[in-house]
Amino acid sequence: MFRVANRPGALFECLEHFASRGVDLAKIESRPPRGRPFEYVFYLDLLGHATRPRIVEALAALLRTTAMCISSRDAGAAPPPGERVKG
Repeated sequence: MFRVANRPGALFECLEHFASRGVDLAKIESRPPRGRPFEYVFYLDLLGHATRPRIVEALAALLRTTAMCISSRDAGAAPPPGERVKG
């Protein structure tokens, strides 16, 4: 999850890191933080594992883009659509 500055193009600059590396975003949510009207925290669901180089690169670029990155954690992993889980 991350916050962006309240200016035109700020969210685009963050999301561009994923698009330019071919990282598929399954879901984007925004929520207002408590006590901070007109600000938003963004949550992303990515398709792919957090250890894949292109995802690592995109997350590192996001951290460089916004000093307001709150967290980038692997909350869970699921196989891509159509791929079976081994085990």
